[in-house]
Amino acid sequence: MLTEIYKWILKCTSQPGEKGEYSGGYLQDRVRKAALALCSQTEDRLLEIGCGEGLFLAQIVAQNRELQVWGIDNNEARLKSAALRLPNANLSHQDARGLSFAEGYFDTIVCINVLFNLESIDQLKQTLKEMKRVCRKDGRLIFDFRNSLNPLLSIKYRLAKYYDNTLKGLPLKTYTFKEIEFVLKALGLTAAKKKFIGFGLGFFAAAIVVEVKNRW
Repeated sequence: MLTEIYKWILKCTSQPGEKGEYSGGYLQDRVRKAALALCSQTEDRLLEIGCGEGLFLAQIVAQNRELQVWGIDNNEARLKSAALRLPNANLSHQDARGLSFAEGYFDTIVCINVLFNLESIDQLKQTLKEMKRVCRKDGRLIFDFRNSLNPLLSIKYRLAKYYDNTLKGLPLKTYTFKEIEFVLKALGLTAAKKKFIGFGLGFFAAAIVVEVKNRW
């Protein structure tokens, strides 16, 4: 019963064209929109890590048709869906912790609705380290994380195994902004902008989208 109720809520809150997609949902959409706004001035090359079915890449291409986009994911089925949505995109099956791209190749790198699926803060750090490596000097890293300080999110993730089969076995990691700042500092990075997303205000928001300037 809980599963059916959740599916109905998810269907009602997902955007047209995203209903039934693994990456659909209210919070996910809000995070995508925040990242899209931050990418409004992006030129040349953009990489999305964890592109899934290509929901974000489809939106950024519609916003800027001159932009060259790449997407990686570790799920072949979702990459096939992305390829149908984005026939001209450069898509590949890769692990974010060991990217095949050359150093400084991209102008902007986006990683959204992904980091809560990594098993540890060490994996998060390695992912951000790789993002920094393949981003050009003065380029931008844009990512989000799920917020430990949001009590509703904690309850949602604790109960997720009872209503959402797609989340079974996933770590559903949450972090505080201080923890993320500590990781960024260790990599020589500093948050330039942050946007608070979803239920909750300020640092109690469900998700926080961060923009980092890559100073090398």
